[in-house]
Amino acid sequence: MVLRVPRKFALLWLFLLAAALFADTLPGVYIVDLTTEPVARLAQREHAQIHRPTASLIARRTAILDEQRRVRTAAESAGAEVIDAFQLVHNALVVRIPPDRAARLNTLDGVRAVRPVRLYRKLLDHALPLENVLDAWTEAGGFDKAGAGARIAIIDTGIDLAHPAFSDGGFTAPAGFPKVIRQSDLAYTNAKVIVARSYANPATGVASPAADIDGHGTGVAMIAGGWIAFGPYGPVAGVAPGAYLGSYKVFPDGLGGAPDSLIIRALEDAVSDGMDVMNLSLGSFPAVRPGDDELVFAVENAVAAGKVVTIAIGNDGATPNTVASPATSPSALSVGSSNNSRSFMVRLLVDGHDPYVALPGDGANSATPVTGPIVDITAFDSTGLGCDAFPAGSLTGAIALIQRGTCYFETKLLNAQAAGAAGAVIYARSTAPDPVNFAVGAATLPALMIANGDGVALRAALGSGALHGTLDFSPFAVPADAARISSFSSLGPSSDYSIKPDLLAIGENLSTARPVSQGGYVVEGGTSFSAPAVAGAAALLIAARPGLTPAEYKSLLVNAASPFTITGGALAGVQSAGAGLLNVSAAVRSTITASPVSLSFGSVGSTVKSTLPLTLTNTSAAPDTFSIAVTPVEDGPAPTVAANTIALDAGASGAVSVALSSSGLAAGVYQGVLSVQGSRSPSAIRIPYWFGVPSEQPRYFQLIQAPSTARRGGVFDIAFRVLDVNGLPVTKGVYASIVTGATTAGIDTFDYAVPGAFVVHLLAGAARGTLTIQFVIDGVPAIDPISVQVQ
Repeated sequence: MVLRVPRKFALLWLFLLAAALFADTLPGVYIVDLTTEPVARLAQREHAQIHRPTASLIARRTAILDEQRRVRTAAESAGAEVIDAFQLVHNALVVRIPPDRAARLNTLDGVRAVRPVRLYRKLLDHALPLENVLDAWTEAGGFDKAGAGARIAIIDTGIDLAHPAFSDGGFTAPAGFPKVIRQSDLAYTNAKVIVARSYANPATGVASPAADIDGHGTGVAMIAGGWIAFGPYGPVAGVAPGAYLGSYKVFPDGLGGAPDSLIIRALEDAVSDGMDVMNLSLGSFPAVRPGDDELVFAVENAVAAGKVVTIAIGNDGATPNTVASPATSPSALSVGSSNNSRSFMVRLLVDGHDPYVALPGDGANSATPVTGPIVDITAFDSTGLGCDAFPAGSLTGAIALIQRGTCYFETKLLNAQAAGAAGAVIYARSTAPDPVNFAVGAATLPALMIANGDGVALRAALGSGALHGTLDFSPFAVPADAARISSFSSLGPSSDYSIKPDLLAIGENLSTARPVSQGGYVVEGGTSFSAPAVAGAAALLIAARPGLTPAEYKSLLVNAASPFTITGGALAGVQSAGAGLLNVSAAVRSTITASPVSLSFGSVGSTVKSTLPLTLTNTSAAPDTFSIAVTPVEDGPAPTVAANTIALDAGASGAVSVALSSSGLAAGVYQGVLSVQGSRSPSAIRIPYWFGVPSEQPRYFQLIQAPSTARRGGVFDIAFRVLDVNGLPVTKGVYASIVTGATTAGIDTFDYAVPGAFVVHLLAGAARGTLTIQFVIDGVPAIDPISVQVQ
């Protein structure tokens, strides 16, 4: 039986299930939403700047502060401690309160919703020519002028000021800078890095120095706006080397994630500090609907305040409907990843075998080869995934062979390290068979990744006898296929069925900076490193073409993107590539913008009749006439436009109706582009469109959350969803009978939190031991078995 929850209970339902089922939450810390609209929304309507407040903006902030005082008093009476408050991009309090008391905050007057604080994870050269950055530098007046005066907020792990990419020769800090929270962090600023804010862990109140001890933020900042530097793989530079950088450290040292309350605080501070562009190379999957997402709400309001926000789409690719939060934000630039034209590889050497090419983790891998017997962990971990602790000493001196999937790389490597391993070989999963550069977090175990086929073959060879292996981390360059979307890049549709990603940038096999104490340079991969390329491009645009709105800058970057054709010549699907590959030069020269940047008619039935508005703006200094053409990617129904041409004066906007009318539609996706070409403009812009007809035929299974332990005699929950081939949720025929391995107590919808999701309630039983849970759909196991320890 599927339980349908009345809408009036939706917020409480969301609070209870999110607290129970989202593993990456910070226990005892909550965001309390209040009812008054934040200052940024009023500023947008009044076309005002927040850091130059008008009388009405001051009055709005005063009203919010009064509302917060009233709710603060009531919350403290209920046992909460208020540790932060937002007024600009959000109207909310952040509180510490025991979890068993948190639900009572929902009953306070003036409270719109209460949600647990979620932890967001980091989403882990030749790229510049492929993205036409060098031409854009010429058009901007030279390398040193690219992005000059623009300010980019890097909301991440910090920036290593000791790196030559962030030297401040030739820079003069703007008036009022640097900005820090603690005077001691002034040591992490100079005339280029003009902000160093480091935020305290909301659970403990302990603040970390603004130093980047992780390295992720330093690499991200390099790609966005680093000065030219010379590493072991050749010269590297950011897209906007002339831009100022602001470091907003939201990953407290030792926490392992960025609380969304700190990310919202950083957005609020970056707006107040006058930053122009904000980059978020972080994410949390699965994503809730944009309207229920605290962080998306703050991002939308940052854009309303006049800021451009770039966000990594996520690293859960290979299957559709994997866009991470907050990349689901409608107004943000959500960026996927494509491959570079060359790779830096390392080697796994195995006695009696040809060398296996591999990619290293981003940790400080061994400068000398690591040698030892190769051990397949399935000998004591039936899943082969390494997500649970190994027997003590079981890997002493060995190189562990581990499959990618289910848990973080950091978890796998820490488990292997604790069991005595000398190194690890991770092999890619079958759904994303290529090796990738991967984030190791706090793990220090030397590790590399090989292809899925190589890993399967190596496992088979181990079944025939012992093998000795060597991890050789000496890098060598090889040509690579740039006509390929990275296997890790998350795919749309977004959680509201919009088109995401908006565009691609190169995010694989990138040479970038890392802290000098960690070697200074590293080869990275992940949408974490494609997003800052677009942030740098936005800063370059702002410097070259000042005075436009965030929506216009977004359109210049998205709709001037180059068509992305995959190997074989086919045009990539719009839910994989958005409008195409970043083309900075074309964005600088384009004379037309579109709002919205893409057109999604959503999930429809076999008959559809819908019209979407499209606004075109002539951003040139002369009148022009623009022709409009609709081109489907494949045969099938396509939308139509009321007129094939539109004449616009300089700076003028005009509306175009895009209509879709069809019947008898077969299940599947229908997609293509609207091309808009001006008679005076140098090139056309491309506006993707998409709609899907669900099949209700299961193809993909997404595990949202499962516990590793359960209490004897208790009930434990597993959240999941089933998708069809195009990523649309399957909701018919999803019953408790698809679960084997434990007695089922019932199944409920989780749709209010994650579109199309369910929660199955299982009985742990009275005996200690291991339950092996399997989801079976149409007689076929949907995923690897889930092990739950009954204690």
